[in-house]
Amino acid sequence: MAVSRKLCGAVIGQKGQTIRDFMQDSGATIRVQPLSELTPSDSERLITVSGGRDKVLRAVALILNTLSADDKFSSYMDLTLQLANTQGLIPAVRTSTARSVLANAKVQLLMALQDEDVGAVLGKKGQTLTQIQQVRGLLDN
Repeated sequence: MAVSRKLCGAVIGQKGQTIRDFMQDSGATIRVQPLSELTPSDSERLITVSGGRDKVLRAVALILNTLSADDKFSSYMDLTLQLANTQGLIPAVRTSTARSVLANAKVQLLMALQDEDVGAVLGKKGQTLTQIQQVRGLLDN
């Protein structure tokens, strides 16, 4: 996951306690890209989560829950919405409607799966993926 530098502190926690708690809770390995690997112009740090599927999903859920509870997340998302708006990616919004637009904003999540896990997501003849998309309203019918 690429996460704003400003928000990484919430995931790391004081003296690394939050990230250690997440790793213990989930059983996954979580690595936040060290500042030494960044250039001054990099605005985001990579958070890499590895382990078994269930462990990774648990860790990602913990991270996303923590990020969404952070006060800086709202301002980060507002800025992201403004940038997306100036680039024509979403319609113009007023500040007062930013939250409702955020709820409807489209996002993309890139997942790297082990070969043996791809079939579980796709299902027989793609039925599982299609079903997930239909339930979540992702397919235009």
